[in-house]
Amino acid sequence: MPALCTSCHDPHGSPEPKLLVKGLSSEFYLQYSDNEYQLCFSCHNRELLQYPDTSHTTGFRDGDRNLHYLHVNKKDKGRNCKACHTMHRGVLPKLIADKVLFGKWELSMHFVKTETGGSCSPGCHKNYHYDRKTSGKAPDPVKSKEKGAKGK
Repeated sequence: MPALCTSCHDPHGSPEPKLLVKGLSSEFYLQYSDNEYQLCFSCHNRELLQYPDTSHTTGFRDGDRNLHYLHVNKKDKGRNCKACHTMHRGVLPKLIADKVLFGKWELSMHFVKTETGGSCSPGCHKNYHYDRKTSGKAPDPVKSKEKGAKGK
């Protein structure tokens, strides 16, 4: 079931910024704590961010390596969910943002979903392919598309 505006916002007022029903940090980098992700945990299981290895908690993994955990649990530079996800009107699967703001820069995500994973190549890291079944050993879908286009 899709989220409604009132899933996250209280139209009658809230002590949280932007009329949010629960707290959500606006910082790009932050150390993980349940408190910083209260709003996300209204719908999502907190286990999504708590374990470095999983075979079921998230589809965003390389083999059993939990890539949500990897992005969020960096000591000094853990990423906020908004580093990769949009909260409104997402056109990509799982509300992956097509572009994200980093300071004054707008970075394209270049996200490509596959049946068992996907790839992205935002400005924050080189192109990375992940696969839940083969642990990133599958061909990169972006490179495969480029090869196919060159061969035509």
